[in-house]
Amino acid sequence: MKFFTAVKSFFLRLFHRKEIPLLENRVFFHYPKGHETDVEDDVYYSDSYFLHGAEVEDPSLATCSMGLAMASFSSNKLHDDLEFQAGNAVEFLQKCGFSDIETPRYFSDETRPEGIAFVMARKTLKQGKKPFQLIAIGVRGGNYGKEWASNMNIGLGDRHEGFSLAAKGLLLSFEDYLRRHKMKNEVRVWVSGFSRAAAVSNLFAQGMPKQFDKVFVSDVYAYCFACPNTTRVNSRVPSTTKNYLNTKDLLPLVPLPKWGYSRYGKDILLECPHPDDPFAAIRLDLIHIFSKTKRFRRETGVDKTAYVDQLISLLGERIGLNDFVLRFQEVLEEFMSLVDTKLSNPYKALGDVVGNAARYAIEENGAFSLLKMIRSPKTDWEAALKPAFEASLKDKPYPLNAEKIASALSDFFYLIREDVLSKRDFFLTVFDPTNLASVMSEHDPLVYLNALKRLDPKFGTNAKEE
Repeated sequence: MKFFTAVKSFFLRLFHRKEIPLLENRVFFHYPKGHETDVEDDVYYSDSYFLHGAEVEDPSLATCSMGLAMASFSSNKLHDDLEFQAGNAVEFLQKCGFSDIETPRYFSDETRPEGIAFVMARKTLKQGKKPFQLIAIGVRGGNYGKEWASNMNIGLGDRHEGFSLAAKGLLLSFEDYLRRHKMKNEVRVWVSGFSRAAAVSNLFAQGMPKQFDKVFVSDVYAYCFACPNTTRVNSRVPSTTKNYLNTKDLLPLVPLPKWGYSRYGKDILLECPHPDDPFAAIRLDLIHIFSKTKRFRRETGVDKTAYVDQLISLLGERIGLNDFVLRFQEVLEEFMSLVDTKLSNPYKALGDVVGNAARYAIEENGAFSLLKMIRSPKTDWEAALKPAFEASLKDKPYPLNAEKIASALSDFFYLIREDVLSKRDFFLTVFDPTNLASVMSEHDPLVYLNALKRLDPKFGTNAKEE
């Protein structure tokens, strides 16, 4: 046996071939926290994650994939140095042993609504004696500026138009990467993204051809976190994609299920930590409940999942997809395109505009006066509400088209006018800016990472003690 081992070693040295060792290590990575600084967290990477089929639900790979997704956000470090924006993602993949790491030039440019940024790299692994190429793709899902407008570009087609355009661009870049690096034979793909990037990854994975010239794609390990809905057709087709969702998070429920929207792959619901849980690293605000005394109380134990369901149900019952595209899509795209330079917290700003405008209109007109207008023509309704909406918008610190926004808000409240007036306390609770901001805090990537660590055997209950 020693003789044959020695002969094998001789020929490996002779032809400069080495056995490919399996890499397994703890990866300390960086990601942007808020809009000012980058912070550090950790996951565990192992080549062995990719030696089982992509259909296997691997909690350690899920945690590692979340790390890749977070590292792929645009860095806050060196704000004026756009060249560094992909630095965290490059660092992450280097620590995982990948080479030929590439980012598109766009990652270092000013953002635009139709853009998509990513990092792509490769490494050689072996399944038994057979080598294969693993391509890693981290899609940017945070600090992406004007790409916010694309989230509102839903359209009337079978797929979310903004997400679909970005996924097609990513697929073309992937094909170009294969061609330039002259790859052939078996390739496996690991793609990960959070929020918008999750939706793009979801469509990218589903649209992946099995054959690219001499390349055969055998497995696609697609891990999508806080993934919005992406498609109105064929979402039940076979897929190895995994969508990890916080049930208290609003974003995975848009575009609305009532419009026929869902997503590809398997949904995996996360029990995100309570603020007292040792894994919780951020404080999640409570919900304000309004009462008929025009006061509100801050309640503990309020079920945010039920709150989100109520909001989504109300919107789905009153607003159809055609209504959204024709009346609201353009306004929301304009609003979100300001995010890059004007708004540090788009969630809070949008909730502030809608919630405060609604309360201002009720206070100015009085609930009983508005009740009398329920069956009035739309022109009378708009004449009563638009001035109040415009007044609530005029002092905002960002340049919104007050007339266009007021017109869209008037259309919105006309569609839900009976709910606003007959269920005033319910309406104020659901659309209160503080409540909307509280629910949006559930969309924080750290909430997802900590929930995943609770399921990951490499961390377990003693993660905070390491």
